[in-house]
Amino acid sequence: MRCGDNVGPEMQGLAGTFEMSDRHPPWREASTATRGQAGWLPLVKSQPHRGFTLIELLVVVTVIAILLAILVSSLRKARETARRVVCIGHLRQLQIAWLTYAENHDGAIVSGMPFYHIYEKLPDEPSWLSCVHYGDHSSKARVNALMRTGALARYVGDVSVYRCPSQYELPQMPGWEPWLRWFSAYAIVSSMNCLTPEQRAAAEAQFVEFRGPSPVRAYIKKLSELSPPGPAQRMVFVDVGCPYWTMQGPADFYMMAGPSTRQRGWTTFGHGPPLQHGNGTCTSFADGSVRYWKWKDPRTIAWSQAWLQLYQAGQTGPRPEPPPDPDNRDYSEFYKAIWGRF
Repeated sequence: MRCGDNVGPEMQGLAGTFEMSDRHPPWREASTATRGQAGWLPLVKSQPHRGFTLIELLVVVTVIAILLAILVSSLRKARETARRVVCIGHLRQLQIAWLTYAENHDGAIVSGMPFYHIYEKLPDEPSWLSCVHYGDHSSKARVNALMRTGALARYVGDVSVYRCPSQYELPQMPGWEPWLRWFSAYAIVSSMNCLTPEQRAAAEAQFVEFRGPSPVRAYIKKLSELSPPGPAQRMVFVDVGCPYWTMQGPADFYMMAGPSTRQRGWTTFGHGPPLQHGNGTCTSFADGSVRYWKWKDPRTIAWSQAWLQLYQAGQTGPRPEPPPDPDNRDYSEFYKAIWGRF
């Protein structure tokens, strides 16, 4: 009798299993026999990791650079918009102070000259910005104290109102005092009480001679003289953009020829129209309104940019030629806002 004759059915089955395992492991049999059946997944050979190609990296870098450029441009515009809002607020306070001064002086407007020494022929009319020019300029605090001596100081309050947050930062030029950068970049236009009575009478006669008779007064001394065309049409303050350009006279003095000459057009000396507020500047009018004045003619912008480049280069090089007039729309509109007619 063989050893397995007396073994039960369970043991025989187990023995058969062991015999089969000697030939082939059961899991290999199962994986081979039932590879396509449901519940079993085929063995997948792992693939090596593939990195980015150079073209893909360049595309990603280019997209990021474009997005950053858009973001920086948007942030720059947003910052300038915020600064423009601040500047408009400053001019509104100055314009209210200008009107309040006139109301407190029987309609007589304040002297439009920035310093008392320029207008010393009228000692009873202190300048709007500072009545002391030859004082201590050794620090910004000293300059602030000088600006508090102006005729409008009592109506303005905070001296920071006199400064635009977007004013130009230009290098030191020959003949420019370092302390000038601390003064105001705002200025009053030539037509608003910037001459003595004798000078004003002579200028009015020349205005009629060169431009023809008109009921519009070129030079204003009282609020009652604003009509025609009306206070809403007569400019008062301009953000010139740089204190160096406002210290020697009115806002438009170094930009355009006055009405009392035969010349009509932007000047060939001084500087171009201010561009510090997105190719424009901020202005106020005799009715109390404040407006953003944007230059429309590309020739005006190009000419003013050429002036800025000249100053940034230390004034080395030829002076830019102004755009022609009367074709220049910017000049005619600016002229009319200052003098009441064109």
